[in-house]
Amino acid sequence: YKPGKSYFYPSLKVHKLKKEDLKPGVEPPIRLISALQDGISKRSDVFLAAKFLRSLEKDFCQDLLTDTTDALLWLDQINKTSPKNKKMQYKSFTFDFKALYDSLSPTLVLEALQFAISSCRNDWSQEFQDWLLVLVNH
Repeated sequence: YKPGKSYFYPSLKVHKLKKEDLKPGVEPPIRLISALQDGISKRSDVFLAAKFLRSLEKDFCQDLLTDTTDALLWLDQINKTSPKNKKMQYKSFTFDFKALYDSLSPTLVLEALQFAISSCRNDWSQEFQDWLLVLVNH
């Protein structure tokens, strides 16, 4: 087995800019990410998510809202039916928790994962849990 060539690509950190700095021509901070074309661990994170973590997330977070178009439909309805002066008073917001991944403490993420496992996956052996946590930690 011989993997392809290694390469780097930038991850733009637009969310790190101050609001007043968001203007045409600004150069946002970046984080260089290294990758190995067809490397042995290519997309191992996708495998772990698809095989184990997505179903755990669904079971653990079943009482939370899921992604739907309901909010967009509601906002569209508000836009069509509310007078302009009323709309100016609304303060709608959303949270994109998945976009916050690089701001989370790895220790906190592992602690949350352990809690979710202990809450929803009593059938997973301790050995399997330890293995999964080590993989997630890398």
